[in-house]
Amino acid sequence: MTLSTTLRRLSAALLLSLSLSACGDGDGLGQCEAAPACNADQNVVESCDENDDTCHEVTMCGDTIYCQDIPNECAALPQCDADDAEVESCSTIGNCYEVTECGATILCERPLACEETLECDPGDTEVENCSASGDCYQVTECGVSILCEKAESCEQTPECNPGDTEVENCSDDATCYQREACGESILCQQAIDEGCPHAYTCPDTHQSTVPCSEWGDCLEFYACGELDLVCTGEQRDPDACSATPTCPQGYEVTDTCNGVVDTPCIEATVCNTTISCTIPVGG
Repeated sequence: MTLSTTLRRLSAALLLSLSLSACGDGDGLGQCEAAPACNADQNVVESCDENDDTCHEVTMCGDTIYCQDIPNECAALPQCDADDAEVESCSTIGNCYEVTECGATILCERPLACEETLECDPGDTEVENCSASGDCYQVTECGVSILCEKAESCEQTPECNPGDTEVENCSDDATCYQREACGESILCQQAIDEGCPHAYTCPDTHQSTVPCSEWGDCLEFYACGELDLVCTGEQRDPDACSATPTCPQGYEVTDTCNGVVDTPCIEATVCNTTISCTIPVGG
């Protein structure tokens, strides 16, 4: 028999003794108004099982009840609310509270609300690990960090081919292409070939016959920078003549036809002499 059981039985015997004392003896028994009651750590039950040391019979003033001891074992463990953390001490900015179960107490801390979004600097990339040649840095907000790698330095800019135009959108009948450089892309539209506006007709003294080298009298007409027409005149022996060329009407002597695009240009050859002729500005 345990000490607890012994004490409970002594308590029950004491209650019975007090009950008898309160009721007196003889005829005084019918005048007893006290009622039996269980202790605070007991529950009233209908009866006690035989040899159950945790169940007790309590009688007072002729009334009997049975009291069952309440088990005092506690298996519950204190736990923090979901997403909260058990801590040894609360931080200076923390939101903490205590949880107690079965005499055990723990301290819990709620996470701080954070609405910041972790982002790398514009142009840089979030990575798991920094490459061997990469330049990386960390971005931290609300206790969370990401690793960012800086973009490689690039000074090139995308350009369209000479003569073509950068456009926002390509029309259905246009031929377009893209140019990229340093991660930047542009859309280019090819120039429409409308033909060269310059033209020349051989004079009556010449005919369109090639090659010019076989003639001692020749006119080579360049339009928009390209050789467009050859006009051959009188066939002469270049080594046996001394005539000099002159520019056709409306043309004047210039240094060379090379690189002349905006205006027609003629190279006139007579005997062993060649001159370049072009239409003067405003002519």
